[in-house]
Amino acid sequence: MDSADFEEEYQRVEKIIQSTEGVLGFHDLKKRKMGDMILVDEHLDVDAQVSVMEGHNIDLAVRNQMMKELPVLNVMTHVDPV
Repeated sequence: MDSADFEEEYQRVEKIIQSTEGVLGFHDLKKRKMGDMILVDEHLDVDAQVSVMEGHNIDLAVRNQMMKELPVLNVMTHVDPV
């Protein structure tokens, strides 16, 4: 196992979150390996004025991009209004 590769994957997780439209910030990010896959727990900061549906869609955009670009098994997200 090459831990440097894992760190690059973890940095890409952060970059995906930061670059997703509608995400104002994030915190409590936890990334861990399970075999060759990554498990992600995160809190996304979104505008408090967006609807529940819009917040959900922002979450899905982050999740879908992670799963498209990386070997992500699961993403558990809490959306925080700010």
